[in-house]
Amino acid sequence: ESGVNDQDVALADLDAFLETVSREAGRDDEARAQAIAVLTRLVDRRGPTGRLKRSAVVWAATRALGRVFDDIRARPSARFVWVGHDAPLARDVAPDTTVVIDARGFRPEGEGSLARAIVDLYRRGARRLVVAHARGHRFIGCGLGPQSDGLRIDVYGSPGDYLASGIDGAEIVVPAS
Repeated sequence: ESGVNDQDVALADLDAFLETVSREAGRDDEARAQAIAVLTRLVDRRGPTGRLKRSAVVWAATRALGRVFDDIRARPSARFVWVGHDAPLARDVAPDTTVVIDARGFRPEGEGSLARAIVDLYRRGARRLVVAHARGHRFIGCGLGPQSDGLRIDVYGSPGDYLASGIDGAEIVVPAS
């Protein structure tokens, strides 16, 4: 008996695959977009997970998404930029730019909140937002005003209440975990 069980081997294989996906995401913007799509599907879709529990797959894929988002912070591009509460966006946003917002540090509501930062980014021209690390942030998608068609917000983590309350056209996607 080697002390290694099938579940440990499966998890090691999954970790190696996810490490490759997150590392390859650093090649270029198209690879980033593909990595985010693949990892989101792993988090969001229900299906057979072999010898692993679904929670283990979701946890590992979420960690890999975090690595991709960290890479965007370290190496922004014309197509992917990163914003945090202590690192606001200094310019207007081209409509084809994906803005990754690190929700950590933003207040859950009110002045200095994530919801208000999203409204500000929308007014600056952002039409594709990715919220990373949401933890109880309220009112995401509120305050965008009428005719917010063409805006998509993907929220990773656990958003708070009033999510998308009163939106008029915007699309908000929360991958299930």
